[in-house]
Amino acid sequence: MRNYRHSFAVRSLEQCGDGRADINRHMLALSTYLGHACITDTYWYLEATPVLTRQIADAAAAAFREGGAS
Repeated sequence: MRNYRHSFAVRSLEQCGDGRADINRHMLALSTYLGHACITDTYWYLEATPVLTRQIADAAAAAFREGGAS
């Protein structure tokens, strides 16, 4: 049986806005909702799906092209 908690967290993150402030607010809210004592306990969900991994890679590449990475 599929883990509904994990599915909820991943789908929620996949639908989060693109802005850094949106992501920060969403991660804090998700971490609180899941009952994690530390937000770092929630970050492993970011690596749990190819969709999120691709979104992270695309955002990093765009930031690098725009000179956002130093």
